[in-house]
Amino acid sequence: MFNRNPRSDFRKSWFSRAIRLLKKAAVWLFKLLDRTASGLIKATVLTAKAFWNSMQFWNLVKGLPALAVILAAAILMANVRSSPAVGSVYLNAARQAVEQKDFERAELFFDRAVKLDGERSEVLFEIVNMSFATGDTARARMLLDQIAPVSSRGYAPAHITQAQLILANATKFEQLSLAEAHLIHATSGRDRYPAADALLGQLYLQTQEPQKGVAVLLRACETNKQYLLLLARAYSLAGDREKAEQQAQLAVDHYRSLSEAQPTNMQLRMNWAEATTFLLRFEEAIRILEHGLSLKGDEVRFRKAMGEVYIAWFDNLLIEHPRDHAAQFKVLAAGIHVNPGEVNFLQRAMTIIQHDDPLANDARNLMRQMISSGNGAALAHLVLGTDALEQKDNVAAIKHLEMATKLDASMAVAANNLAWTLAFNDPPNLDRAFALIDTVANRWPDFAPYRDTRGQILAKMERWDEALKDLQAALPQLGKDRQLHETLSLVYEKLGLNDMAAEHKRLAESLSADESNK
Repeated sequence: MFNRNPRSDFRKSWFSRAIRLLKKAAVWLFKLLDRTASGLIKATVLTAKAFWNSMQFWNLVKGLPALAVILAAAILMANVRSSPAVGSVYLNAARQAVEQKDFERAELFFDRAVKLDGERSEVLFEIVNMSFATGDTARARMLLDQIAPVSSRGYAPAHITQAQLILANATKFEQLSLAEAHLIHATSGRDRYPAADALLGQLYLQTQEPQKGVAVLLRACETNKQYLLLLARAYSLAGDREKAEQQAQLAVDHYRSLSEAQPTNMQLRMNWAEATTFLLRFEEAIRILEHGLSLKGDEVRFRKAMGEVYIAWFDNLLIEHPRDHAAQFKVLAAGIHVNPGEVNFLQRAMTIIQHDDPLANDARNLMRQMISSGNGAALAHLVLGTDALEQKDNVAAIKHLEMATKLDASMAVAANNLAWTLAFNDPPNLDRAFALIDTVANRWPDFAPYRDTRGQILAKMERWDEALKDLQAALPQLGKDRQLHETLSLVYEKLGLNDMAAEHKRLAESLSADESNK
């Protein structure tokens, strides 16, 4: 019998326990890696198993340093490949490619980011914007419906985009309701989107619900003062002029402060002038814009903005001082001097010229001076041509209108639009509207919108045969115009051609307002 060494027994006992623990840990690790590893990790697992099964454990122990390095590298690679950080890398690369307008590369990076991180709404929304930029509107709208359905709340910025797309072409109440649903989804979450509140407020003003507009615009203004003027308009439409003026004054103070701190920011100055105009402080608004013009701002933009102030001033005079034609003429002359090409001065000039008093001649003389100076000559010819139509001087009317359109092709569009306005006003002025469009349509007989306008006016005048001729001429280019088909249906019915009337009625009903190309 050998004497036992207690210390030796203890070492053996400790060593055997350590071996058992190591074996259990290795088995657990093998199982874990077998389930989750791929590539290099799996190869490492198989190698370790082979050593274990062949009972060459000590060879394995000797190679542990190298094996540990391999395992560490494999685990690191697996972590890198599966880490969300890699998805962010691809996402950042996609954004950079979009900025560089390299959409093909951006598409590749977006695809990898989605595969790694999943179809996150914010990433899909970036793909939506890229799709719009590349003209792939079908894909963009499909993704929008996925992340921002009208039936439930989705990704708020996508709901805002949905609403903007609908409102851009909305002509039906149902479309406005859809836009409202999207904007309610966008504003119902924890995150605040002042732009969504502002858009919803504008929608309520459009649908004649100013009280609702006030509620959402108050919320928008809590975090963004740029909507103060919109809130003022909502209060005004709601009949609360006192609060409207309070909010407008806050807007004036806000933009004045920002503009003084950033004198080269021309948009802030224009916003300041717009808020001042709302308060009917027209002279002050003009001074604000004149100072911006003296700072070498964008001359075209500032002159246009000043013209808009003069138009608002003129319109206010018509309401507050309808008989003060002298004041009206003074404002009109100042506005035309600042921005002589402003087409909106046309109807204002005609308002003065129609009065049989000395100021009417002053207005005509102003137009002649514009022609002789070459400054705003096209508009002046259009005014004098329209005036000549009123005076039944067709020879002078044709000469002036032809000169107007020769000098500026847009004057023909202005004449067309004025004719349409006169015809569809309440009450309409059909004779004047027809005289105006007849010259334009005769000069451009192949331009469908002008033939359509004349045809619509002739139909309102119940000159059915002549209306049919113009409307049929416009049909090949304006075949998707709903109103054109509706009027043709009426014309054919009046001419006793009921089958054709029914066909155009069917076509009109089949066309949504979105498809109408007028």
